[in-house]
Amino acid sequence: MRKKDKTKRSIGFTLVELAIVIAVIAVLATIAFVGYKGVQEDARDTQRIADMTSIAKVLEVYLASNKSYPSPQGTNWEQSNVYSTNFLASLTTSGLTKDIPVDPVNDSRHHYRYYLYPSGAGCVPNKGPFYILQVVNLDKTSTNKPKNNPGFSCSGRNWTDEAWYTIGGYTRE
Repeated sequence: MRKKDKTKRSIGFTLVELAIVIAVIAVLATIAFVGYKGVQEDARDTQRIADMTSIAKVLEVYLASNKSYPSPQGTNWEQSNVYSTNFLASLTTSGLTKDIPVDPVNDSRHHYRYYLYPSGAGCVPNKGPFYILQVVNLDKTSTNKPKNNPGFSCSGRNWTDEAWYTIGGYTRE
C-alpha cells in the first residue's frame, strides 16, 4: 500500500517546477523576440539601400534617353511618403520601369526623397543640373551612417550629412 501512495504522489509537477519552466520559456521567448526585431530592422535597411541603387540605375537610363534627369513634382523635394503612388512617376510613365520602390515603412520619418537642382546651385556649373536621392532614416538607431553610403557633396553643400543614405549625380560628368 505504501508503494501505491508513493506512485500516486510522483505523478504530475509541483507548482515550483511549473513556475520554473514558465520563467525559462518567458526568458527564451523574450530573447527570440528581440533577435527577430533586429533581423526585421536589418532587412528593411538592406531593402532601402537596394532600392536606392535600383532607382539610381533607372535615373541614369532616364538621363541617357532624355538628356536630363526627371523634374520633381512640386517645388520642393519629391517624397515617397507624400506621393506614395506617384513617387518619381516620370520614370514609370516613360516605360523605363514598372514601378518605383518606396520605403518599406514609408511614413513621415522613413521615406525616400528626390530633388533635381539646376546647374551651378552650389556645385560645379559645367557639370550641369544634378540630382539628390536620399533615404531619410534607417531603422537602426546608430549614429553611424552605412559604410557603403556613396554620399554626395560639393563646395556649396554636403547632402551626405542630411540623411542616412545619399546618392547624387550630375547631368554631365
